[in-house]
Amino acid sequence: MKMSLNQIKWKLILTSIFVLSPVKQLFAQQSPEEKLNMVMYAIMNMYVDSVSKATFVDQQISRMLQEMDPFTMYLPAQQAKAKEQSILAQPSGEQSKKSSVQVVPGNGNKQRTVNSTGKMSSLRYYMLDKTTGYLQLMIFSEVASEEFRMAVAALRSKGMKNLILDLRNNHGGLTDVAVAIADELLDGDKTIFTAEGAHIDRQVFKAGKTGCFEKGQIVLLVNGETMSAAELFAGAIQDWDRGVVVGEKSFGKGLIQETLPFEDGSAIQISVARYLTPAGRSIQKPYNDGVQPNNDPKTCPSLIHRRPLICNDGINPDMEVPSFSTPYETNWYTMFLLTRSASDVANNYLDKNREKLKYKSEESFIKYFDSQQLKELVDRKIQEMKIEISEEDYKKSIDRVLLEVKAYLGRALFNSDDCYYRIIATNTNSAAEHHANLVLRKAWELIKSSI
Repeated sequence: MKMSLNQIKWKLILTSIFVLSPVKQLFAQQSPEEKLNMVMYAIMNMYVDSVSKATFVDQQISRMLQEMDPFTMYLPAQQAKAKEQSILAQPSGEQSKKSSVQVVPGNGNKQRTVNSTGKMSSLRYYMLDKTTGYLQLMIFSEVASEEFRMAVAALRSKGMKNLILDLRNNHGGLTDVAVAIADELLDGDKTIFTAEGAHIDRQVFKAGKTGCFEKGQIVLLVNGETMSAAELFAGAIQDWDRGVVVGEKSFGKGLIQETLPFEDGSAIQISVARYLTPAGRSIQKPYNDGVQPNNDPKTCPSLIHRRPLICNDGINPDMEVPSFSTPYETNWYTMFLLTRSASDVANNYLDKNREKLKYKSEESFIKYFDSQQLKELVDRKIQEMKIEISEEDYKKSIDRVLLEVKAYLGRALFNSDDCYYRIIATNTNSAAEHHANLVLRKAWELIKSSI
């Protein structure tokens, strides 16, 4: 049988590739992997101009991964190092375990928890009235579950029968801690969330012990900055009809990533599994031009009262309070935070300027460090990410992005989550404060109307 010119060309290429290999490999070009290898060989050995292998491979990997989902990406060596440093910069478990929690008075009847170093913890709480407690959980840190139990105990000692739990602006944290706190609110062995993917074993995380607040009304407060583990937590409470969700639709991050390093220091961050709520909802919002990531139904019933719950688009509130639009909320701002780029820039700056950052206290850093010093690094990061930004959108978001980077820098420099939140709080305004109070008031009225 005569071979075509194309067949002859590829046979010559394959012969040169596999000259020392078993003959059966000559016929492996039908597989997609072999096809990719053949193309790479042709470009490197037959293309009219010389091609830098390292640069070409980096570019192609980056392009391939960009087609997957918003969290799967190629990390050049410097970015991969910054990501690792970001993880290492988190408060250590050993230090956290040495810190005892105590209750100190706040403003009026407000209270907050502090550790033995005097720094703010991951939550704040107080009594709204004789039977309703308010607890703001800012992050699922290593000590958050212990602090949560102690805060609930303190509130119950003051007569709390109903709880407003504020997860607004909670970007997640440690998933196992989110599971532990959800276990404090759910009885029996109820499922809290499931993780599954095409290439990993399905994992089910369940409640398993008697919790500190399994009875009594719960209202959860969420907004567009409620992310990841905080969304899973809210989904479990909503699915089991354990509480009512009030506020705005949550962010919609429902994919789990693994980071796979290469010997040259670079790495790929790849989504390996999807989070599912107890009712089977994927909280991941649509990507790829708005197309849903799978074919799940648009709604599914809650597990006790069979209420219709929206799937695949974050956690939708049972009672929506119209969102407060801030001028800095642009697409590039969201993407910059979504990909942890603010944290990466902060750690990169800290790595190169640690000797210059000789601030004696968090207060001194917050007051005197000018976030404009970070602008050049942010601009460079935008170019690396190849984000297309209009001049108008850039101006809308740049100051807020610089504030976010400064907050991450403060957290890494002082090993303090509280430093991060204090810096972010400096950007509040009267309109935003009014909206925050409106959400809380609606939740409070909801509890009072059902007592």
